[in-house]
Amino acid sequence: MLTVAQTQLRNARTNGSGRSAATVYKSARLSHTIVALVAGTELSEHENPGEATVQVLLGRIELVSGDDVWECRSGNLIVVPQKRHSVRALDDSALKSSVCSPAICAPVRAWPCLELSAANCRVFSAFSWSVFRAWL
Repeated sequence: MLTVAQTQLRNARTNGSGRSAATVYKSARLSHTIVALVAGTELSEHENPGEATVQVLLGRIELVSGDDVWECRSGNLIVVPQKRHSVRALDDSALKSSVCSPAICAPVRAWPCLELSAANCRVFSAFSWSVFRAWL
């Protein structure tokens, strides 16, 4: 995954738009896309296409949804809110976006820390993600 992220980041630095992406897996239910953004580049506000997470592979990003702002760095995982949101690169960054089609994905057992609120920013460190995976 890091090799793809580094390649996409090199492409983003040279293609003029400041961004580059490659889908590394896609089925009728699930997709994983590596997105690279040069510092200051933004993915403008858009709808959440389904259940989604973003894992920062390189750099630092900001995910903004309404008045809520989450800063994430390499190794963090964030559950994307079920509403309009944007992403901005604070540093040259690469992330993995994982999206599950809402019509097909079955609900999974919820972990209390996954609830969205101003008090709980839903950002996981690499350590807490391993604890979460063990909990499943």
